[in-house]
Amino acid sequence: MTGTKLTRLAEDIVEISMPDPVTARQIAEDLREAGCFEEVVPALTNITVMFSPFTHSFSTIERVIGEQLQSATSITQPSAAEITLPIIYGGTAGPDLEHVAEALGLSPDEVISTHAAQTYTVDMMGFTPGFAYLSGCEWSVPRLSTPKPYVSAGSVGVAGSRTGVYSLSGPGGWPIIGRTSAALFDAENSKPFLLSAGSKIRFRSVNA
Repeated sequence: MTGTKLTRLAEDIVEISMPDPVTARQIAEDLREAGCFEEVVPALTNITVMFSPFTHSFSTIERVIGEQLQSATSITQPSAAEITLPIIYGGTAGPDLEHVAEALGLSPDEVISTHAAQTYTVDMMGFTPGFAYLSGCEWSVPRLSTPKPYVSAGSVGVAGSRTGVYSLSGPGGWPIIGRTSAALFDAENSKPFLLSAGSKIRFRSVNA
């Protein structure tokens, strides 16, 4: 497969560069099924693979990865059910809506209508558990100059050309434009987080 490169970062960690998030997710699934890795973590343009050097030699790991990359001839975006998240924009739920509108040269209502009109794709999960990075908007919004020590679970922020959804409460540096009441995390569920890489997302404004 073109556009890939394998780099050994540590004795038990390998990074594989990927041409795009869709390819990264699919190759990561294939590597998990190989059954010889401790953990496989896809990101936007790379996959981090962790293995036990006491169980598998680096040459074996290199061979298995090479075989998976060679056999992956055609990667397509798998169909995914669309998830609609109800969202309250502005006010205490979206304290940075005015800031974002000013940065974009739009009115708050224009920001809301534009944001809610898009279909988004979860490209990857990070920087905290359950945090979803969504693509699908053409904006370029600067991050906050000073990160917030606490952002409520369900908050929806924008930064650069991405939307971020906070599944759990915690710190964050993204301007917050709204908050969803959807249950994004359920510790009792076998799949605790509602969102995952590849999910299709729509936002439905519930502003009065």
